[in-house]
Amino acid sequence: MPKDLRSFLEAYEKDHPEDVIHIEKELDSIYECSAIAHHFENLNRFPLIFFENVITPSRERSKFKCMINLLGDRRKLAYAINSTFEDVAIEWRQRAEGCKIKPIIISKEDAPCKENILKGKEIDLFKFPALKHHAMDPGHYITAGMFTCYDPDTGIDNIAFHRGFIAGPREIRCLLTPFTHAAIN
Repeated sequence: MPKDLRSFLEAYEKDHPEDVIHIEKELDSIYECSAIAHHFENLNRFPLIFFENVITPSRERSKFKCMINLLGDRRKLAYAINSTFEDVAIEWRQRAEGCKIKPIIISKEDAPCKENILKGKEIDLFKFPALKHHAMDPGHYITAGMFTCYDPDTGIDNIAFHRGFIAGPREIRCLLTPFTHAAIN
């Protein structure tokens, strides 16, 4: 079973090439990538789409790819955890409840996730291939960012997917709707 994003993507594309699309054409992060995803959504299809050449909010070609529909349907999540379409939600919950694993600390030389490290003023979120999806959006968004917060009394963490508006080079804003754990914390 794949254990990281890169091995998941490689294995998924190998096993399901009909559900993966690579677009080499240079596309603008404003509307163009999301229009393609919307086209497939109208066809009730949710392929994993890689945009290889995206013009960023800073109007440069991104050095990173942009992905849409990484978990666009239950089949991909089921594949990721070696489950079935029918059982994926139940299995995900059971595994999450019974799987408290202590983190393993490794050096940055051995960690693929640390290939690109930026700190302080080096950070410019406008250089990422974040998309502006809709005309009413105030700007570009990270649409499936992991938002972590902590209960102020117990210190217990809560993690949820949130859509984050890139409001500045080092600022992301999230709408925490009332009565969610994030908003309560």
